[in-house]
Amino acid sequence: MSSRAHVFAWPLAVALLGALACGPGRISDPNFGSGGDGGRDGRGDEPGDGDASGVDSSDDDASGDGSPDGGNDADSDGAADGDEAVGDGADADAEADAGDSVDAGDDVGDELDEGDADTWGIPPDVTNEPCEALAQDCFPTHKCVPFATQPNSGLLDGNKCMPILGDQQLGESCTLSSLTEAQDDCAGDGFCWQGRCVPFCLGTAQDPVCPIGWGCLLSGAVALCSKQCDPLAQDCPANFGCYWAETFFDCGLTGTPALAGQSCDEGNDCVPGLGCVDKPLVPGCVGGDDGCCTPWCNLSLGGSECPPTTSCVAFFAPGEAPLLHEDLGVCIAP
Repeated sequence: MSSRAHVFAWPLAVALLGALACGPGRISDPNFGSGGDGGRDGRGDEPGDGDASGVDSSDDDASGDGSPDGGNDADSDGAADGDEAVGDGADADAEADAGDSVDAGDDVGDELDEGDADTWGIPPDVTNEPCEALAQDCFPTHKCVPFATQPNSGLLDGNKCMPILGDQQLGESCTLSSLTEAQDDCAGDGFCWQGRCVPFCLGTAQDPVCPIGWGCLLSGAVALCSKQCDPLAQDCPANFGCYWAETFFDCGLTGTPALAGQSCDEGNDCVPGLGCVDKPLVPGCVGGDDGCCTPWCNLSLGGSECPPTTSCVAFFAPGEAPLLHEDLGVCIAP
């Protein structure tokens, strides 16, 4: 069957840390130099006063001119010893340099640790940053709330991240600073709506999700869950009625209430206990609006609540009635 959707006029309408890494200081390349020539020029002693051709054989032996005697052996041993000594000295220098570099690296690491300790764990301040209401994509210290982008406006037409400063639970009373600032004292899973903390509606516009017993109200920037009510019990606060809100029943402020058989334009145009349906469904309806107010009824009672010209007809199609609304009907022409 068709029914008129209740449209609410929502009067209210929600660093990365850099880690520096520095290795130890660079180890200087040691000077692995070799010893000098360590040998002679091979020309021997200068000739004496005698004839240059008469050089004595003993002079040749002393010269070390390529002969295998002890002169060259001594020179070779000395060179080897010199190389070894230089090498040992270079090794010692390298070890000392390495130790100094490691110490320097430790000092750098200590400095970095001390610097990190000053900023580690500090979350980014995303206050007033734009966000997606259905995604609740703010930093975990914040929540995405609806707010009025224009001062002194009652229209909630934007969403922004605001810090979670309170711990009021769902359904508990709460305080909202203003529609523009939109700072409340509800916990991270709710927003202060009409003086009570209500859950955020999550998911997508095509498939919104609320906790059991709550229905999602999507209107502009507003994506909040409203506590479902019972149209037969009319269990809403004073001045509120339980009205159909397109996908579920919600408590709405009563507008200009019309009685049964009188025309209506919106769901809350009817007194609590009545629904606004298409005008042709209610015989004899009076008034200029396109809808007509008619009572909700209990199918199990056989339509005893309905006016004589109407019957109690199931409001939901077979198998589609939500929990606790299986017997809900509306009084319309049979």
